[in-house]
Amino acid sequence: MGVFSELRRRNVPRMAVLYAAAAFVVMQVAEIVFQFFSVPEQFGQILLAVLAVGFPIALVFSWFFELTPEGIVLDKDAPAAPSATPFGGRRVDFVIIAILSAGLLLFAYDKWWETGPEDLSIAVLPFVNMSNDPEQEYFSDGLSEELLNRLAQIPQLKVIARHSSFAYKGKDVKIADIAAELKVRYVVEGSVRRSGGRVRITAQLIDANDSSHLFSRTFDKDYDAESIFSVQIEVARAITSELHMTLTGEEEQRLASVPTTNTKAYEAYVLGRMRLTDRKVDELADAVDQFARAVELDAGFAGAYSGLVDACGLYYDYSGGHQHERCPGDVEGLVQLARKAVELDESLGEAWVSLGSALESEAGNFSFPGSSPEKIAKLKKAHNAYERGLSLNPGQAQGYLWYASSLAAPGFYDSWESWLEAWKVDTWQSIIKRGLEIDPLSISLHAQLTDYSMWARTKVEALYHARRMIEIAPDSPRGYAKLSLLSWWLSGRIDESIRWTNKAVEIDPLHPTYAMQAALGYATLGDIDMAMAYWDKAAKIFANDALPEKMHVLRALILLSNKDSVPMQQIMDALEPVRIDNINRMEMETIMATIRGDAKNWRSQHAELLSECLNSPIDDVYFGKWPNCGVWLDALLYASGDIGRARATAKKRIDWNQPWIEIAGTVYREPANYLILGEEANALDEYEVFFATYRGNPYTFRLYLYENLRFLLYHDPVSEPIRDHPRFLAIVAKVEADLAQQLENVRDMERKGELPTLQEVQERLAATSR
Repeated sequence: MGVFSELRRRNVPRMAVLYAAAAFVVMQVAEIVFQFFSVPEQFGQILLAVLAVGFPIALVFSWFFELTPEGIVLDKDAPAAPSATPFGGRRVDFVIIAILSAGLLLFAYDKWWETGPEDLSIAVLPFVNMSNDPEQEYFSDGLSEELLNRLAQIPQLKVIARHSSFAYKGKDVKIADIAAELKVRYVVEGSVRRSGGRVRITAQLIDANDSSHLFSRTFDKDYDAESIFSVQIEVARAITSELHMTLTGEEEQRLASVPTTNTKAYEAYVLGRMRLTDRKVDELADAVDQFARAVELDAGFAGAYSGLVDACGLYYDYSGGHQHERCPGDVEGLVQLARKAVELDESLGEAWVSLGSALESEAGNFSFPGSSPEKIAKLKKAHNAYERGLSLNPGQAQGYLWYASSLAAPGFYDSWESWLEAWKVDTWQSIIKRGLEIDPLSISLHAQLTDYSMWARTKVEALYHARRMIEIAPDSPRGYAKLSLLSWWLSGRIDESIRWTNKAVEIDPLHPTYAMQAALGYATLGDIDMAMAYWDKAAKIFANDALPEKMHVLRALILLSNKDSVPMQQIMDALEPVRIDNINRMEMETIMATIRGDAKNWRSQHAELLSECLNSPIDDVYFGKWPNCGVWLDALLYASGDIGRARATAKKRIDWNQPWIEIAGTVYREPANYLILGEEANALDEYEVFFATYRGNPYTFRLYLYENLRFLLYHDPVSEPIRDHPRFLAIVAKVEADLAQQLENVRDMERKGELPTLQEVQERLAATSR
């Protein structure tokens, strides 16, 4: 008998496989156990060495001993029966299979199942203000935030961002519970007592696994910027030492940096950062003042320039286009401020993120694919700045938000198809989710994921994030505003949408978007008077001489919601301040001309304006020039007698909409396309899907409830062929019954005091001033 045959007979190869499988399982179990009990790494190395030594011993054992039905015996004493060896072999096979299965389960558990926090993960809680002066709250918060920012610049350390760490301020929550919710191993807490020109700072590092205090230090210092920064540096170094972290020279330099020696500038900067948190308009205005003051006090303070860029941009966006007197008068001025911040401190992550935001604004509007190469190049520079900022400081939740939003801009892609491909592979969604890992309680990041279907993959997921925002920040208007939109668009509950919007209006009465949303809701339910009252409220928030075009369009939409008639002259007067080439005005004017029976003449009068849409191939219109050739084009062609081209465009639109229907359901269903094609039966089928089939499902779109609803039902000339059809009339009856019930629900909320009445809205409006 040969050597290999003898090895097989004695099951030595099986033993080798069995031992390797068993060793694999042992190492998997050890890795999990060692992590749980924080066993030093060298114990794993020792275990591996022991298993390696045992391997040849196991093979020798297999050579000399045999597994038989009577037990383990020396090979020379084993029965000579032919079945003995196969018996042992089969037993070994079963054992191998069992051990390998267990190993695979442990491997899966270790790699994919949710586990505890990372070892190098930390949350810095807001230090408690022990001073007698409540006004010093911002100082204790600022000290905590600056310590957090220093630690966040160490790449190997996962640091929870400010929004999430500060969510526990003033709450009696156990350290272990905080660590579990934020998924961190360590927690820093402390206190600050300021008295006159002295300050006492206490800091503690806690291991959440066993609540042990790894260190506790108390510092008595003079109250000045240099002393405060020295405390932060010393605490940060103590933390890295306790966690056995080795820093590079560059990391050490960033950890020990002193951004300013001017105490008053530092105070203003800290207060400015606090004011940016909730995005309330009056607080954003104060943030601008604080950062501008910090710049004046210390012209070399990079963080102050960065904060001023952020505050100016956010104030402009949230205040309805107001320009703060202490902000640059244009986007180029913001870019220069951001570049100044980067020049002063190239290692400051927040400065790079601010530069990315300013550069993105400078690049312009990217709402539609096919932007010019010059615009794309500018946007790529913004992306590079975002990436640089997040690499320097991964703890900037705002940076993830702005970067992801920029990547989601359709204008960054050459076509809707390429944009859709990016959407499918989570090109921008994954960045928001990365941000939530370091800032799980950020309402800004949760807000982004309420946008179905561009961000959230399911409607349930979108609703979860909106409700989570309210749980995290019940005093912020943003969660209620998001829930308002989702109540409308996902379940058609405009009554509930109005209730949530009113909550947002009460919390932040200077934010015009909330009043505009309420106006749309009331208009859709048919309450034109209340809609106009909220329009007036929004208009009063905007600068008197600077009503944006969207406000004039909104007024026209409200007037268009009249069921009984279309007040054409009022609508045209409302649109007069809007640019003639504005797509919304073009759509409205097309509607008015079609109703008057004047579509052909209107098309002739605006031939030059329409030349791009009318003289281009159909594919170019829908895949290249879509921003300027909206859905109104088909109706205009149809009403002006250009039936052939109207039908060609309608067919192209049906084909173009198919992938979007798969994503977003009824949002991209357009029954009018089939009416233009003369396919009335198909049009009625689409109307029933659009208006009826989705009505009872709370997790699908009910987009038939939107501001142009009554126009489509009663005045749209394209729908004329089926307006008296029994199926269409039945749809109209169902929709009207739904709207009537929802309006009655609103009236009931008014009677209960849950919503203001028309008189109360008008009285509040009369008393409102900026």
